[in-house]
Amino acid sequence: TSFANPDGSYSISYTAQNPGKYDLKVFLGDREIGKSPYHLRIVPKSDTQRCKLKEEIVSSEQVYVKNLQFVVDAFLKPCRSLAATGSKKVTMQDVDLIFCNMETLLELHINLLKELEERLQDWPIMDLGDIVLRAAPYYSVYLDYVNNYLVACKHIQALATKSKEFQSILSDAAQKSEEKRDLSSFLIMPVQ
Repeated sequence: TSFANPDGSYSISYTAQNPGKYDLKVFLGDREIGKSPYHLRIVPKSDTQRCKLKEEIVSSEQVYVKNLQFVVDAFLKPCRSLAATGSKKVTMQDVDLIFCNMETLLELHINLLKELEERLQDWPIMDLGDIVLRAAPYYSVYLDYVNNYLVACKHIQALATKSKEFQSILSDAAQKSEEKRDLSSFLIMPVQ
């Protein structure tokens, strides 16, 4: 059913008879409009909350992976490049101490996210528990990271006082982040 709105736009209402995947095409006359076709997933009313929860889990994982990727690209790689120049103030050992196994964490979560996203597309099979359980043995990498976290934070402060190049990397990266966040606020994310 379509309804004309006072502003000249139209509202459309459609009630699916059965759960499933649908492609909804919208036409004005003989011309497809908007972003048509719209890809819809209709779930039984009893599953609505479960579906929203699963979508929220995937959305949170997407944000987490995005932030880990930002740390690697905007902080870790420039610090590693600085250390590779032979800087006496910032060494590879400094970089390893600060970032610990961040790249391993990122890889773990990229793979987890890929599986979660694929599962959401396999509706109606949307159970996520088996994916999380399969990844569980790999979560042991968090032990090293968490145990290293406080040392890393202190080391960041020490390096920032003795290296202008390191300060510059931190400042540049923080300015590039969406919320102008410093390195420490990103590094705590795997600990939380």
